[in-house]
Amino acid sequence: MVKSFISFDSFITPTVIKFIYYVLLVVVAVSGVVQIVVALSMLGSSFIQALGMLIAAVVGTFLGIVFVRVGVEGVIAFFQIHDALVHGKTKSGGQRL
Repeated sequence: MVKSFISFDSFITPTVIKFIYYVLLVVVAVSGVVQIVVALSMLGSSFIQALGMLIAAVVGTFLGIVFVRVGVEGVIAFFQIHDALVHGKTKSGGQRL
């Protein structure tokens, strides 16, 4: 195990990508909650500014979740392409990819 880790014969990212995805989702969610709390705390001073921050926090949190998902899917696709090229998988017609 140590030999394959040092020699880069196998990749570690495909095995931990789901954990990384969940950690990033928690980071985005906590950031969104903090932004919403800050926006709600500003309601007393400036309603329009607080409303703008609240909308930005909700939209930003949603976009953060989408971007995390797209990024993780891109990493997974990269490793699937690598596996297909290295292992010589073929199409259904017998042609090489």
